[in-house]
Amino acid sequence: VVFLAPCGIKSDDKQKLSASNATEDDIAGSLPGFALRLPQHSQEVEKMAEQYAGLAGLLPERIIDLKLAAHLHDAGKADPRFQTWLAYGDPLGADSEHLLAKSARKQPPSARGQAGLPAHWRHEALSVRLAPYMPRFCEAKDAELVLWLVGTHHGHGRPFFPHADPEDAQTRTNLPEELGIPGNTLEAAPGPQSLAFDWNGLDWPSLYEHLKTRYGVWELARMEAILRLADHRASEQAQNEDADNDSLGSGSPSPFANRRADGGGKDIYPPRR
Repeated sequence: VVFLAPCGIKSDDKQKLSASNATEDDIAGSLPGFALRLPQHSQEVEKMAEQYAGLAGLLPERIIDLKLAAHLHDAGKADPRFQTWLAYGDPLGADSEHLLAKSARKQPPSARGQAGLPAHWRHEALSVRLAPYMPRFCEAKDAELVLWLVGTHHGHGRPFFPHADPEDAQTRTNLPEELGIPGNTLEAAPGPQSLAFDWNGLDWPSLYEHLKTRYGVWELARMEAILRLADHRASEQAQNEDADNDSLGSGSPSPFANRRADGGGKDIYPPRR
C-alpha cells in the first residue's frame, strides 16, 4: 500500500516537518548542534531497540541480537579521523578518552577531508569490522544477523557501500580504549565495502543472500527498520532534551562546545591538563 499526499501534509508543527533526517546523513546526524557521548547514545539506542522489538513480537533470540546490534552500531565513530572531524576547530583536539557520537560544532564542508576521512566514508562499515572484537559480541545468537544490522542501520550496505578506505590495508594500533578491544588493535583486513570482505567464507553480498534465505526479505527488512527507528528516536530524544535543558543560551558554540554540553546542561568532559 502506498499513500500519496499531492498537496502535502497539514500540521501545526512546522518545525518537525522541516527538520532534517535524524541519522541518514553523517553530517546531519553527527552535527546536530549538541554534543553527545558515544556510550550514552549506544545505551539509549539499545533500550529503544529492545522496546520496539518486543512490541513487534520478535522472538527472544532476535531481541537479543537487535539489542546487541544497537550497542555496536556506531562503534566505527571511534575512528580517530571521525573523532578529529567531530572536534574540528577545538583547540584541544579530539579526546580519545571521551568518544563522541555527535558534535555541537559548526564545520565547513572541507572539515571531513581535512580530518583524513575518505570521500563518502561510512562509519557503519568500520563498525562491522570492529564488532567481532568487542567484548559483548559473544552475546550474539546469530552473529551474521548482528553484523548485517550494524552495517545497514543507515540504509547503505544493502549490499554496497559508497566508499573505499585505504586504512583497511593497515593494522590499526590507535583504537580508543573505550571500545574494549584487546590491545586496542585491529588487524588489516577488507571491510564490508570491499568484495574481498570475508566472514566465515562469505563476502558482504553473500552474507545478504544467506540472511534473506534464513529470514525472508520482509522479516530481514523489518529487523533493519526496528534498529533504524531506535536510532532515529534516540537521536530525537537527545535533541529534545538538549533543547529543554540548554543552559548555554543563544549564539554560536564556543571552541569548547563539545566539552560543555551533553544535552543535560552538564560538562561531558572533565578538565584536561
